[in-house]
Amino acid sequence: MKHLLITRPIDKGNELFLNLEAAGFKVSHTPVLALDYLDVAPAQLAVIDEADVVIFISQDAVKGLATLRDTLPASTQYVAVGTSTASVLKTTFGVQALVPKQQDTEGMLALNVLADVSGKQIVIVKGQGGRPDLAKSLKSRGALLNQLAVYERKPAELQSDEWLDLWKRSEIDGIVITSNAAADAIFNSTQEDALSWLKGCTFFVVSQRIALHLQETYRVQGDVIVTDGAQDEVVFKAILSARQALAIQQELTSALEQTESERLPPDTSSASTLSPIQKATQTAKEFTSVHIEPDHTQESTMSEQPQHTTSSAAMGAKTRIPVSKVGILALTLAMMLGGAGAAAVWYGEQQLSAMNERATALQQENAVLQQQVVTQKAQLAKLNQAISGFDEQLSRTLSAQQSLMSDTLAQVKEVASLPQQQFAKSEAAYLVHLLRFKAVVEHDWQTSEILLSRLDKLAVHFAEPHVISAAIAQDLVTIRGQENPPLETAYVTLMGLVQQASELPLLTLKLPEENAVEQVVLSEDVNDWQANLKRSWDKFAEDFIRIRKRETITAEPLLSASEQRLLRAAFEAYLTQAQTALMKQQTAVYQSALHGAIEHLNTHFDTNAAVVKGMTVELERLAGISITTDTQIKLVTPDVIEGLIQ
Repeated sequence: MKHLLITRPIDKGNELFLNLEAAGFKVSHTPVLALDYLDVAPAQLAVIDEADVVIFISQDAVKGLATLRDTLPASTQYVAVGTSTASVLKTTFGVQALVPKQQDTEGMLALNVLADVSGKQIVIVKGQGGRPDLAKSLKSRGALLNQLAVYERKPAELQSDEWLDLWKRSEIDGIVITSNAAADAIFNSTQEDALSWLKGCTFFVVSQRIALHLQETYRVQGDVIVTDGAQDEVVFKAILSARQALAIQQELTSALEQTESERLPPDTSSASTLSPIQKATQTAKEFTSVHIEPDHTQESTMSEQPQHTTSSAAMGAKTRIPVSKVGILALTLAMMLGGAGAAAVWYGEQQLSAMNERATALQQENAVLQQQVVTQKAQLAKLNQAISGFDEQLSRTLSAQQSLMSDTLAQVKEVASLPQQQFAKSEAAYLVHLLRFKAVVEHDWQTSEILLSRLDKLAVHFAEPHVISAAIAQDLVTIRGQENPPLETAYVTLMGLVQQASELPLLTLKLPEENAVEQVVLSEDVNDWQANLKRSWDKFAEDFIRIRKRETITAEPLLSASEQRLLRAAFEAYLTQAQTALMKQQTAVYQSALHGAIEHLNTHFDTNAAVVKGMTVELERLAGISITTDTQIKLVTPDVIEGLIQ
C-alpha cells in the first residue's frame, strides 16, 4: 500500500493523517459525508430525564444533543461506543460513560449493564437510520426503547463518479471507512469500470458490521481489515501491521517463486532445446517404462530351417534381457538432479531464514515508530502544559483588568457621590476652557453659543448666578454679531464652475471662407486660343491638385483631441484645489489656485466667448472673498466664572 484515503469528516482523522504521513504513506483526505444536526421536539428530549440507560453511538451524537440541551441527569447510566465518544461526553456534559472493550455494537451488547434490560427505559442517541441491530437486540431483551435521532449523514456528492475517477488516477490502494453510510456514499456510482477498481482496493473498517456490509452488499474483492476501534491511533496501528504483513508475504512469495524456478526446468515441446541433464532425465523415464520381451525375430528366422535343427536349437536356447548403457547413465544423472533439488530446498530454507530476520528488523522499526509516537505524545503533553500556563497567565491578566475596572468604577462612584454643586463647578471649569478655544482660536461661533447656553444653566449652582447670567448675555450679543465666512456658498459656486468647464470653448483657429471659384467656359473663337489654353490648364490643376486660396496668413496647427482634454483637466484641477483649500481655510493655497485658474482660462480658452468672460468674472469675485475670520473678541464669562470658582 502506497496511497491511502481517509473518508472521515474534515474535523476528524487529523492525527491519523499526520501519523500516516510520518510513516511514509501518501495520504489523501476526502470527506464523503456531510453532517446536519436535526431539530428534536421537547417531548422527545424529555425521555432522557426518565431513562435508566442512555447510549451514545458516536461523537456526533453527543455534539448533536449538545445543540438541544445543556445538561444530562446525574443519576442515569451512560454508555459510549468508544473512548473518543466517552471523552467528548465528559467534556461536553461532565458525565462518565461505560466503554466496551470491543468498541462496536457487539461490544456494547456484551456489557453487564445491557445484559438484563427487561422493563428498563433505554434511550439510544444516534444518527438518522443508524444502528438498527442494536435496537433490535435491546428490544428482544425486553427493553423499553426510545431512539433519539439528533443528526443525519448525507453524501457530500449525489454520485461518487468524480471521486472514483480522481482516486483511480491518484492510484489509491487503501481506503479507511468508519460507517456504513460512508461505504454507501463511495459505492454510489454508475461506472462499472470505476466500481470494479474500487472493489479491488484494501478497506480498513472500524467494525465487523461495516466489513459484512461491504462484502454482502458490494461484493468487494480486496482485503477488508477490521481494526479494534475507531480511534486514530488504533486505525494507524492496524495499517502498519497490514503493511508489515504484506511486505513479509511478498518476500515469501518472491523467494518461493525463485526456488521453484531453480528446481523445475522449463517445459518445452522440442527435444532439441533440452539441456543434457534434462535429456538424460527424459531418457531415464523412457527406459523405466519399457516392457522387456524375448527376441521373437530370431525365433522366426530359425523356424525356416529344418525341424531337427530347430528343435535342438530351441531346447538349448535361453532368452536374454537387453541392458542399455544410456539408461544407466540417465539414472545416474537423475540421482544427481535429485541432489540438486535437495540443494535448492536448502537454499529456500536459507531465504526463509533471511526473511524472518527481515521481519524481525521490521518489528524493530515498528518499535522505533511507536517510540516516536510516544515522543510526539510527550511533546503534545508539553504543548498542553504550555497552553495551561498561557491560560493561567490569561486568567491573571483578566483578574488584573477586573481589579483595575473595579478601581475605576469606584472612582466614578466617588465622583458621582460628590455634592452636585462641586460637580457643577468642575463641569463649568471644563466648559470655560473649551469656550476660549472655540471662540478665540477657531472662531466657531455656533459651538461657542451652545457652550454659553450650557454655562447659563449651571449658573444656579454658584453664589452669584445673576452675575454669571449677565456676563453670558453680553458674550452672546458679541458672538451673534460676528459674521462667518461664506464657505458653503463659495464651495457650491466652485462646484458649478467645475461642471461648466467641459463646455468652455478653447482658443482654436477658425479658418476663413474659401474664395469663390469661377466656372470655366471656353470660347469658341479661334483667336482666343491662348485664353482657352489658360482656362484648360487651371481646370486641370484644380482637379489634379486642389489648392485653397485664402486672404489671411498661414495658420498654425489646430489642437488635437487629447490636448484639448488635458487643457480642460488642468483647469478643473485648479478649481478642485481651490475647493479643498476653501474647506481647510488655507487662504494662500486658495488664492493661488484661483489665480492659476484665471491665468489658464485667459491663455487657452476663447476670451471673446460670453461664457468664458462670465467664468473669469466669477473667479475674480471668488478670489476677493476672505475665507478666514481675523476678528479678535474678548469674552467676559470665562473670567467671571473662574473668579467665582476660586
